[in-house]
Formats: sequence, structure tokens, C-alpha cells
Amino acid sequence: MSARLLVLLCTAILQKITVTESLDELSKLLGKCSVSSKPGINMLLAIVNGIVSTNELAHKTRSNRDSVHKWKNTDRSKGLEGLLAKGRGGNRPGALNDELRGELERKLSNPKGGFASYKQATVWINTTFGVEMNYNEVNIYLK
Repeated sequence: MSARLLVLLCTAILQKITVTESLDELSKLLGKCSVSSKPGINMLLAIVNGIVSTNELAHKTRSNRDSVHKWKNTDRSKGLEGLLAKGRGGNRPGALNDELRGELERKLSNPKGGFASYKQATVWINTTFGVEMNYNEVNIYLK
């Protein structure tokens, strides 16, 4: 066996992951999970349906190969909980600290004091908290 073939074989074995959840469980979970977790769950669904190639998984999830590798590694090391974990990308702190998030949560939980639109929420957050969050950031944050 050539060294190149051995390396390819080892790489294929190392990249293999085993999905223990059923197709039905993953489908139900897909409807409940956060937007950021959906591509990783879609990857698991594709694997259950027999797609194992990283290129095919990237195409199926509309992601790049690096993301698929990251999700595979997360699934191997932390399991499904790792794929579902909510996390901000990067090392920058969020615009709202715990105290401000609590105040925003109180505002949102009041049935009469909510917002009619994300634009209204953006204006309220920026003026009340003195931060600079744009419409898209507020939209994603509130979802």
C-alpha cells in the first residue's frame, strides 16, 4: 500500500462520524433549534441519509468545507449538545451586558410594552442603552 493511499485512508477514517439520533429526532430538533444551529443539524440529517463526502455535505448545507469540518469536529468532541450550543463567533463582547439584557427581557415579556417592529426595537435599544446596534444586529439578537 502506498504512503499516499494510506494517508487518504486514515483521513477518511478520521473524518467519519456516527450519528446516533434518528431521522425523526433530528427533523423535530431542526424545527426547534436556533438559526445558527440549523446547518449543523442539516449536516447530521444528510449523513443519516447517506451523504458522507465533505464536498457533498457542504453543498447540501449551503456552507463551506471548513464549516463542515468544524461541525464534524464539534460533533465528535461535544456531541449533539455542542452543535446546539449557542455561541457568539469571535472574541468580541456583545453590545449588551447581563444587566441590559435583563432589562430588555423585562421589556419584551411585558405584553403591553413590547415592540411593533424591529426598527422600533432598534431605536429603543440604542436610545435607552446608549449603544450602537443596527437593525440587522437587533433582528438577529431578538430572534
